[in-house]
Amino acid sequence: MAKFTLRQLKKARHTNMYEFMLAQGESFQKMGQREYAHTEHDSMRANPKTGVVTWYAHNQLSSFDNAIDFAVEYFQKPYEETVNQLLSFKGTGISKSIQQKSVHEKKPPFSLKALSKGGNFDTNTLSDKGRSFLVNERFLDPKYVDNLAKAGLISSDNKENVLFKWTDPNNVANIVGADVQGTYRQPFEKRLNQATGKLGRPYYKGIAANSSSTGGFRVPIFQDLTKPLRLYVTESPIEALSLIEHNLKTNDPEKAIYFSQSGLKYDAMKEQIESLTPFVKDNEQLEVVFAVNNDEHGREYVKDSLKKMKAEDFEMHPFLQMPNINNGDWNEVLELEKTGQLKSRLTKQKDLKQAQALLQNEKVVVEDKKSLNPLNRLIPGANNSVKKETSQQLEVTR
Repeated sequence: MAKFTLRQLKKARHTNMYEFMLAQGESFQKMGQREYAHTEHDSMRANPKTGVVTWYAHNQLSSFDNAIDFAVEYFQKPYEETVNQLLSFKGTGISKSIQQKSVHEKKPPFSLKALSKGGNFDTNTLSDKGRSFLVNERFLDPKYVDNLAKAGLISSDNKENVLFKWTDPNNVANIVGADVQGTYRQPFEKRLNQATGKLGRPYYKGIAANSSSTGGFRVPIFQDLTKPLRLYVTESPIEALSLIEHNLKTNDPEKAIYFSQSGLKYDAMKEQIESLTPFVKDNEQLEVVFAVNNDEHGREYVKDSLKKMKAEDFEMHPFLQMPNINNGDWNEVLELEKTGQLKSRLTKQKDLKQAQALLQNEKVVVEDKKSLNPLNRLIPGANNSVKKETSQQLEVTR
């Protein structure tokens, strides 16, 4: 592993990620006065003024003081190569020219025939592997899964990833994007980034190329048309479907839309509210239920959204329905209801312990190699200085 000084790592971590990504050929489109959205990953937003890029669909991964981890995660290149690339990058002078090109580039229309640069396409059928994943790994009702597949809302691509299709809120026959959920568990070694010490998710999770920047997976549940119209807002399609099952058992019949933002995207929720408002009766108001994850990010999102809604004078009744599991989501609630335990959490904890043990073993190997250095035995005082240097290098290259 290459040795980088603290100064070099600090410089790399503070790279203007927006300019860096533009230089790599990535493109963004303007969403607001200070915000740009990636043309292929709608949950990735950039602030050109600060250069910070945040990927909300990947646990709100931000490049703020964290450009190395962000670049490794997005470009999937080795740690050393990434750091060297960031260090050699010269951002001055490229922002304006490339940014203007990026902003004026038209985003290609979404197509189920071209879901990624790798050639993924929709098979228009839910594979046995996809169905098994949703039923056995995510505990969804098989009958409900089959109904969604028949309705064309879910299917598999040619690599057996499950597709959750986004319908246009103003024209449900028009598909404007899709969530892509992997069904094959990734090898532990591939998930572990030994350079950063971070463990990636066990299954691939992403958004199809050219998906709408404000779209999301939505499912209507119209059981009682006399009830006020209600919008449930969740963070992922599987969590939305899990919440539907939970509510069908515990709630009275309702007239509702269950919507997944594929992250925490205020503009996506706002578009849904605006599309539903014309269908609200004169003597009623739209009920908006925040059903995001019960964690710090979810709570902060609710707080910020309510402030924005008040400032924009939205006519709606806000409600809060969070999972009753600390740092939990609605799929964990469904798992607990159906199995009486949270085996998925135990698996995560086991994986983390395995990762920590592996990283510790790597550290011990490095220490052992240093202890075998002949200089440690022949030169008085050399042993301490070498150990001190080794410790510092391990810390900065981790």
